[in-house]
Amino acid sequence: MGADGIELDVHCTADGEVVVMHDETLDRMTNGKGPVASLPLAELKKLTLQGGEPIATLSEALRVVGKRALVYVEVKRAQDAVAAAKVLDKHIAQGWDSKKLWLISFAHAGLKEAQEAVPKLLIGASLKQCEPSSVADAKALGARAVLPAYRTVTREFVAQAHAQGLEVIVWTVNTPQDIARMRELGVDGIISDYPDRVLP
Repeated sequence: MGADGIELDVHCTADGEVVVMHDETLDRMTNGKGPVASLPLAELKKLTLQGGEPIATLSEALRVVGKRALVYVEVKRAQDAVAAAKVLDKHIAQGWDSKKLWLISFAHAGLKEAQEAVPKLLIGASLKQCEPSSVADAKALGARAVLPAYRTVTREFVAQAHAQGLEVIVWTVNTPQDIARMRELGVDGIISDYPDRVLP
């Protein structure tokens, strides 16, 4: 489709491997049950996702992307952030452009730990609401972007973020009307389930 980025979610396994999985449990999306964190990678590899695909590690997913796009890696649990950051750091050492790999999360304490472990890593603070303190909090965290729910974004918030040198990446914007409104507000990026609707 020509999309210039991908957002994916990760969890750590019982043995500390980072796998691509949105849910904290296996029940909804795989033929397994229980928390992702309760099984080692070898056991998770015996399961399949709906449609028959295996569960991918973050490294495997990045190999498929093959440096062709931005990748926003969302850490769902604070305790998994450092492990995910180290995977990204390894890929940067192997030739990935550091500007193309981002670690993002609602778990801001985890992002702080990740940045301390991998100082050069780009991090983004995900937000459910655009609070008055959101920009200042993100800046203090060392974030380079804020990722708010699009329904809460205002022109004033975008201007405030830009004044502090932060990009504004909104999620999850699917209707043509909402996409047009986000463009009008001057956001820097749009995460959508329908990238063909966003592309010019």
